[in-house]
Amino acid sequence: MKKLKSHIIRKREIRGLAIITSLSLLFLPTLLTSQNFFPDYVERGIDSALSSILMTRYDLGMQHDAAGDDVHRFNEVKRMFAEPLRSFIVPDSIALVGARSLDEPLFFFRHLRSLLDLNTTFPSPSRIVVKDKEIGVFGRFDINTLNYTEQLVLRRYVALAIATDVMVARNRSNIDPEVLARVVSYSDSLVLQSEESAETDLITMRYQERYGLERAKQFFNKDIATFDYTQLLSPGVAMYAQALDYTEKMLPEVPGYYKDIRTSVWESPLGLIAIGGPGDDVYTGDFFCIVDVGGNDIYRSAKKSKEVAIKRGTTLIIDFSGDDTYIGEDYAFGGTFFGASTLIDMEGNDTYSARNFSLGTGYFGVGILHDQSGSDKYSGGTAVQGAGLFGIGLLADGGGNDLYYAHIASQGFGYTRGIGLILEYGGNDQYVSTSPYQDFLRYDDHYESFCQGASLGYRPVASGGYGIISDYGGNDYYFSDIFGQGTAYWYGLGSIVDSKGNDNYTSFQYAQGSGVHLAFGTLIDKEGNDNYVSHGVSQGCGHDIAFGGLYDVKGEDNYVVESLSLGGGNANAVSLFIDAGGADGYIARHENTLGYSDLRRNYGMIGIFLDLDGDDFYGTSRGGDDSLWTGSSYGVGLDALLKPEEIKEEEKKKEEKSAEEIAAELETDMEKLFIQASAAPQKYQYLVEPARKRLEEGADTTIPFLLSKLNSEHPREALALRVILPRIGSRLTPLLIDTILNGARDRVSMAIFILGELKDSMAAKVIGTKLSDPSWRTRSTAAEALLKMNAHDAKEAIKRALRDPIDIVRGRSARAFARIADSAEMSLLTPLFDDKSQIVRYQIGLGLKDRGLNDSVALGYLITTLLSSRNGYAYSLLYPIAHLIESPKERERLMRSMLSDPKPMVRADAVKLAIGWSDQKLLRAAIELRGKEKESQVLYEIYRAERMLSDS
Repeated sequence: MKKLKSHIIRKREIRGLAIITSLSLLFLPTLLTSQNFFPDYVERGIDSALSSILMTRYDLGMQHDAAGDDVHRFNEVKRMFAEPLRSFIVPDSIALVGARSLDEPLFFFRHLRSLLDLNTTFPSPSRIVVKDKEIGVFGRFDINTLNYTEQLVLRRYVALAIATDVMVARNRSNIDPEVLARVVSYSDSLVLQSEESAETDLITMRYQERYGLERAKQFFNKDIATFDYTQLLSPGVAMYAQALDYTEKMLPEVPGYYKDIRTSVWESPLGLIAIGGPGDDVYTGDFFCIVDVGGNDIYRSAKKSKEVAIKRGTTLIIDFSGDDTYIGEDYAFGGTFFGASTLIDMEGNDTYSARNFSLGTGYFGVGILHDQSGSDKYSGGTAVQGAGLFGIGLLADGGGNDLYYAHIASQGFGYTRGIGLILEYGGNDQYVSTSPYQDFLRYDDHYESFCQGASLGYRPVASGGYGIISDYGGNDYYFSDIFGQGTAYWYGLGSIVDSKGNDNYTSFQYAQGSGVHLAFGTLIDKEGNDNYVSHGVSQGCGHDIAFGGLYDVKGEDNYVVESLSLGGGNANAVSLFIDAGGADGYIARHENTLGYSDLRRNYGMIGIFLDLDGDDFYGTSRGGDDSLWTGSSYGVGLDALLKPEEIKEEEKKKEEKSAEEIAAELETDMEKLFIQASAAPQKYQYLVEPARKRLEEGADTTIPFLLSKLNSEHPREALALRVILPRIGSRLTPLLIDTILNGARDRVSMAIFILGELKDSMAAKVIGTKLSDPSWRTRSTAAEALLKMNAHDAKEAIKRALRDPIDIVRGRSARAFARIADSAEMSLLTPLFDDKSQIVRYQIGLGLKDRGLNDSVALGYLITTLLSSRNGYAYSLLYPIAHLIESPKERERLMRSMLSDPKPMVRADAVKLAIGWSDQKLLRAAIELRGKEKESQVLYEIYRAERMLSDS
């Protein structure tokens, strides 16, 4: 039942995320405008940027029919050309409504209806009427041979799948058989590629293009031009919504069914039907309906050609729990061709693999893979993981740290008349596209992706669709090559909406908010410290009468590009980059970035870069904090602190708990309070300091408890003690000294460390006795404590420790000795400048700085050593400290001695000292040597001194 509880909690979290989607979303198509999407200060930034290049919002518009029109172009896409900022609004609306899809899937699909230009009745019917008699008529097996529990579990799902298949077959029968045959014959060639294509010679390639174009015109303009997509898609949506409703209601009762269910498989004309018990089962074949209540199961789908797939277009698989493995070919596991396919897996860490058109892919139908919980792995080839081609493809994952791996045209991919989506509700996820298909039109060593929020049309015949990823939380990683991460080509929309987490986006080209050739590509990241890396035509870049936009709402982000990015685009496109909050960093190699556009077709368009908050870093040829610049006649960059303080404070309040809320969470039990004070998990860090403060303030009662923890082996508890006990102060000194003298050995080192932090010289003598301890770690801790105080009472012990065989003990002792040695004893340190360990050599200078050069012994030793030694480590390590000398007399004595040295390096160092001291008398002394000095390195410093003197 623990898994069930986590499932319920997860759903509550998603409901919380979806509160803002309540009543207003009923009117999304009419209410959503840019004015209520962007906050006011972003609106002002956009308008200010446009005004600086003598433009207005009207100038953002483009003609949707610049390359003609076609019957497959969505009305929403046409509207985006007039209002390009809608390409942010539409994917965000999908994300907001998608937050409710776990609870109300029909609400979600009705929102998609308006985007897909489906009838207002969609889905029709919204609920499928199922009858028991259909099981016998169409399934041809007697369900009454099962026991009561088995019938209870299986009956509703089998009846639902059969009723759905009847609807699918009826709707498909409305298509002319000859047309359907041509469509089936041509369909897979639309997106399937061959690795051999890159080797084709130029002449053959051109002939293939000509033949392909003529075939495409027949396919798009005639064969499928009159398809009724409301009919084609309704059965799949209704089956998924109804199956999910059944499954969520049944889930709490399933563990009680285990003892009464045994695994059974039947053959039927529709495919295999199975009910699985709580054990580990293996299912192999062409399954129509499976319901499995538990166990770590293996599903192996049969190989399907497209001709078989269209006949077996309906599948329904329900798996209630277990770490399952799904191994498929084409059209498998939520993948369908002219049908309806749903896979619902409620619990477990699952692995899904398939070739093409699978794992949440609808091709002239609806394909849905719904994984409710667990850390899962998804891998596939072409058109997988939320791909819609003339249909709806959805992969919904309810949480966990998931891995998505695909080749091409996947991971939220929309083709003509389709929408492909991933709704990922939480976890640190990885989206990876490593295509084997070379992008031979542009590069020899890069590959086409069209993944991770990507849309593709068939230029110039048919417009594209919608490809969306909505990731609701977690630190995510996105990787693609050419075309990915919010990209679109030819009259479609591709977008990522990532709501939360510190994310990493890496792609090569046409990515991260890139619209190409009359299309719209956007990326919205709402929260987190993110990293964006791309070569070019990315990060808010439009190319060729298109729109590319990147909108990062808040966080301290980093952006790295080569060219045509960061609000830089070309060829009559609109490019928009907005970072609305946080201190960010930008590295851009070329000037056609950070707000750039050009003149094409004898007119220009727009490129805008906006950073509206924070102290930012620019490693670029232009741009900077609090400035306005123009990158070209049609490009502008604006960095301005426009984000209102009240918004920042409101965000801070949301992120931080109040002092009263934190105080209420602090434990009263001392042991539990100490656990809070030494917490390691990031989500409890807000309790750490308040808990430490309370332990400190209650020292009268907490000291015995805290001292009892001196031997804790827990690293975070030890860290807490190192912070809390020194704050309590010197009242602990007698107790800690007693611990060193009489306490258990495993408590001594911590006691020594705390005394060192207290800097109480009363403890020096006792700590000094531990410099001869058999354990070098104890000796090292003692030496570290002594170097923090003036340990005169331990001088003899420290002097002996200068010969310790352990480097760190020797070094720390040298630093401690430098603090307390008298003038006659300081010479004991000089041989240590030639110690074999750098730890020892560097500690002497640190000890002198601790002591301060106002101390006559420290100053005398420094001057004497620098006057007598200009070779080796002693000079090199002590020379930097000479900048701290304040005595005019000693400054002059040292500098004149160095100016007369035969080594040019030393003479140059002498002038550097005068410059560092800003001592006018010594600067003049250096300048007087200009006529005699022949060495360039010395002359250079003398000229610097002269310039400094003249400036003063």
